[in-house]
Amino acid sequence: MTTAKKVLTELKEKAGKDFSCLHITRKSINDVEVPLNIIEKGGVDPITFSYLSDDLFLEIIEKDLKFDVIFVDGYHTARQVEKDILNAWQCLNKGGKIVLENINPPTEGHQIVPRQQTSWTGDCWKAWAGFKKVNKNVKCEYINSKYGIGVINFKKVKLKPDFIAAELTYADLEADRTIVTK
Repeated sequence: MTTAKKVLTELKEKAGKDFSCLHITRKSINDVEVPLNIIEKGGVDPITFSYLSDDLFLEIIEKDLKFDVIFVDGYHTARQVEKDILNAWQCLNKGGKIVLENINPPTEGHQIVPRQQTSWTGDCWKAWAGFKKVNKNVKCEYINSKYGIGVINFKKVKLKPDFIAAELTYADLEADRTIVTK
């Protein structure tokens, strides 16, 4: 099985590139019957689940499945990212990681919800910024890439929910990028 450290090393090496190039050996969820859409890209078979992450996590949590790395890149709203983080937290092995994409929008248009343009990050950055502010006892790392990657390191603590930094505006982010990068 690929370790979280190996995945993060590959993420750092390929930051800003298409993540379908990552060679992760365990890409399936054992014993969970879910409809899958398997896409071949350069010899890699990333799996796309054809329903909402809430439903997927419910099934994973019910079966008490655990993972080393959970990559969250779903519905690009702060509220859904918050839910995905809280759900993923329950599904991590000791030393596991939650990897988030799209946490550093380059322009205001990129982060407007609902989507206004082709290239879009949504307001995921508000969930990331709020998580770091409220859950200071959890180690978080930022990987510089086109739209920013955040890594949350699992620790056996209870997370504080309701962490979206809704009060933040894009002007706040523009004035201080360390909100997401530090």
